[in-house]
Amino acid sequence: MSLSTDVSRPTITAEQVRTAGWICVIGSLLGAASGFYLVLVVLAVAAGRFSYPLDAAGFSWLQAWFAVQHLALVVGLVALWRSGAVGQSRGGRIGHLLAVGGMVGLAVTE
Repeated sequence: MSLSTDVSRPTITAEQVRTAGWICVIGSLLGAASGFYLVLVVLAVAAGRFSYPLDAAGFSWLQAWFAVQHLALVVGLVALWRSGAVGQSRGGRIGHLLAVGGMVGLAVTE
């Protein structure tokens, strides 16, 4: 009796990989731009407030945006898996699973 190490993946076309890649790139760039915004924004509340440097409404909107941005990164990570770029090694599979789980976790906690 032998154990099969073949992990089947649904097929993905080059066009789907390209689309997912662009979604991931745009999400990444907009996430970085959001970080720069936080650095440059005019302070709306005192440093002790949880929403610092934004007021409550701005903080809520930005957190919702960060959740969407993290989901865009998940699209790219899933496309990597489906394309076969992750490989078959145990380390690749575990690392990818941790990356996707971490990104989904960030999206939920935002």
